[in-house]
Amino acid sequence: MPPPGLLRESWPSVPVLIGGPGTNGTDHWIIERFPWIDGVVRGEGEVTLVEIADAMTNDRDPWLVDGMTARGSDGSFVRTPD
Repeated sequence: MPPPGLLRESWPSVPVLIGGPGTNGTDHWIIERFPWIDGVVRGEGEVTLVEIADAMTNDRDPWLVDGMTARGSDGSFVRTPD
């Protein structure tokens, strides 16, 4: 498996998202600790991922979709409502 930062270096414009039960309650910590992760999908990701794809397709900010924790422009975490 390549080092995590290699993905970001190879495809800097491709968002890197993670999710799953291991992210519950640790979403802000993950964003702060791992700079190559752009966002954490909280809860059931099936709906959130579709909304993220729709936002990206329609020139809306995907990080403002409900159920997301993402890195803000200043590097801090931004958490949308569940």
